[in-house]
Amino acid sequence: MSVYNQNNSHSAMKHMERLHIIMPIHNVPFQIFQRSVNSVLRQSFRKWRLTIVESQESLKLSRACKEFVEELMLEDSRVVYKTQRGVGVSSARNQALDEERTSLVAFLDGDDWWESTYLEVMAGYAGAMPEKDIFWCKAMYQNNVVSQFTGGHDVQHLPFEEYEDIEYVHEDLYHYYFMTVPVYPSGMVVRRKAIEEVGLFDETINRVEDVDLLMKLTEPNIEGVSRKCYYVNFPLMYREMSKEDTKMASWITDKESQELLAIRYPLPNSYNQPAHIPDMDWSLILDIVAPLEQ
Repeated sequence: MSVYNQNNSHSAMKHMERLHIIMPIHNVPFQIFQRSVNSVLRQSFRKWRLTIVESQESLKLSRACKEFVEELMLEDSRVVYKTQRGVGVSSARNQALDEERTSLVAFLDGDDWWESTYLEVMAGYAGAMPEKDIFWCKAMYQNNVVSQFTGGHDVQHLPFEEYEDIEYVHEDLYHYYFMTVPVYPSGMVVRRKAIEEVGLFDETINRVEDVDLLMKLTEPNIEGVSRKCYYVNFPLMYREMSKEDTKMASWITDKESQELLAIRYPLPNSYNQPAHIPDMDWSLILDIVAPLEQ
């Protein structure tokens, strides 16, 4: 059940401002891209604007996505298409961020898709919790199963289990928790002011840029207090397992990316425990990040 009154949700939505959706695309197959866009069009929360930013390299390979969007824009003024000016997914997202000034921003990769109530639920929580800046939901993945007996095909929607321990983690310690948990931007809604305060996406990297942003957003201050997050424990986002050719070329290796994160965001030590964090909560974090030290 949502934190806002379900019976009055539609009337309450009328008073909420528009939400900006950012979708970078690079070599995404047309049918998969179409699925992502259609999941936006089907949203029960109608006050949104979708900015699609396609890489120049992607446009050279196929015009199908662009032609689809151009036709859609004639019917729906909420959809905007841009060709990327810079290089890398961070550049694409920052370019899209500059297109709008709405207070809430959602991210949707071109190969992922949403439940029809995603924006309504996420915007509802954001409206009910003005003290929190980051909201993310449970992620699902699609598993295609072929019967060995009949040869029939069955599609299963199964949950990613990365966030299963989040309920035991103190909210000021999410920064360390996310050192070991994948970040899925397609399941995140963030307040624009929070993104701007940390300097947007880092355009000098093109791997782990989403992890880097979340690390900046959740980094504790000198007292050990971090920007507030909320986990919406509903399966509202579906993730396609990305293929390498749908990722923009990176100028640093995966190993270099991980080394960069380790330098920027050091692991916690026992003596780093903030005064307001109970011993049990701190011990849990030390246990979670312990494998990273090996």
